[in-house]
Amino acid sequence: MVRILTLRDRRMLGGVLIFTSACLLITMLFSPNLNEPISFRGRRTGMTAVSEYGRLLRRNGTVHRRPMPSFRDNLWPDKKYITSWAAEGWANEQIGFANLIWIGKLTDRIVILDGLQPQNWRMKGGDTLWFGDFFDLDYLSGKLGVPILEWRDVKDPRAEYVDSVGCWSSWSLTNDQHRPRGDLKSLDAFSLDVGYTRFPGWARLRDSDVSSNIFKIAQIDTYDGYRDSTWNNVSFESTISKKWMLPDQHLFCIDYLFCSSILHDWDAYDSPHAPSWRQIGQHMRWRADKVKLAQSYLRKAFGLRSSQPIPEFIAMHVRRTDFAHWCDQGVPLLDCLPQPHAFSRRVDEIQAEIYERHGKNVTHVLMVSDDPDPVLEWAQKNGKDWRLVDHEVEKTSEVHGGWYPAGLDAIFLSMASGIVRTRTSTYSLVSAHRVETWNDGPQRQVAWGRKNADDH
Repeated sequence: MVRILTLRDRRMLGGVLIFTSACLLITMLFSPNLNEPISFRGRRTGMTAVSEYGRLLRRNGTVHRRPMPSFRDNLWPDKKYITSWAAEGWANEQIGFANLIWIGKLTDRIVILDGLQPQNWRMKGGDTLWFGDFFDLDYLSGKLGVPILEWRDVKDPRAEYVDSVGCWSSWSLTNDQHRPRGDLKSLDAFSLDVGYTRFPGWARLRDSDVSSNIFKIAQIDTYDGYRDSTWNNVSFESTISKKWMLPDQHLFCIDYLFCSSILHDWDAYDSPHAPSWRQIGQHMRWRADKVKLAQSYLRKAFGLRSSQPIPEFIAMHVRRTDFAHWCDQGVPLLDCLPQPHAFSRRVDEIQAEIYERHGKNVTHVLMVSDDPDPVLEWAQKNGKDWRLVDHEVEKTSEVHGGWYPAGLDAIFLSMASGIVRTRTSTYSLVSAHRVETWNDGPQRQVAWGRKNADDH
């Protein structure tokens, strides 16, 4: 039987609709806007965090809501997650993060990236650097088909609540101290009480003492792998409560992943064909706003107006100062460290190869260095017009933040048509791979450690 609405019924229904619309309007006007970035400052470390939680929620449904006092309240029970802690500097952690994301892809887990603390780059102060501050996480996640979060998306660092979690230790398996990695500032920053279980011996890369096997780490995530790995294995009491914990199966966490590979020790980025670079690293692209900022610095370095295009250039990464302690005893410092004339010769080789491969005569040269004065002095004496972005003069750290010199320099290097790098520097190595893969540019390395080490 169909009931016909009376005039009184229609008036009541209209009143309900008006009331509901008014409530929705008030909610939209006065509730926090999930489309707007949320900023907060951590109490213990002075970390600054900005993340677009509304966009994350709508994009992949990886977390319940905004950062919570306990990270467990923010993780979906029907999804699985993976994380590791940052203990290295700028370049090494990019390799570690690439390994983490690769394992996340292999195990079908949502990745949670840690932040880099100022201490990791020998800075005396400053904020935490988040991967998403410089890299385009939306692009990376979409390209790989792997949801990627950061710890600032999951847990509020201002909270006093201590989360306990059992993790795996790769470091205790592959270093001579046989202990979990200890210099992990994020554990304190996010009030995490972590207990470790050592990776089983079969997770090593063959008989290696320094690397773990990425595929075998992923195997631990299976039922049989977890059971076999936790049975009668070495465990370490937790960092705060001093309790013993089994590794968490909802959040697969690992203390250290820089020393992980699949072929041989340190193969993660040893060539542009290295699996970790090909699978993950090459897709770690810069944020557009950071590229624009880097371009403004480059125009100034080359004496250009804001409307003028940046010329093609060859980049040199000259790393010297912090390699001094690696010099052999009895070798004079000036003979040991990378020599300016060696970089000049390598630049000439790069210029010739670019001309041969692309028919371009690239004459502009940009130098990035932790010890630029001796190199610039040599260049001026020998008529070389090498350019430098001097971050001390530009006050880059004061204006933008302590991590910006390292971040902007990496973007400068990635824009080059060819690159000369310093041997054994992972910062140089990653930069060279970007030039080779992104720009089809040649690269050379300068050897050091003894007198005339780069003669050839």
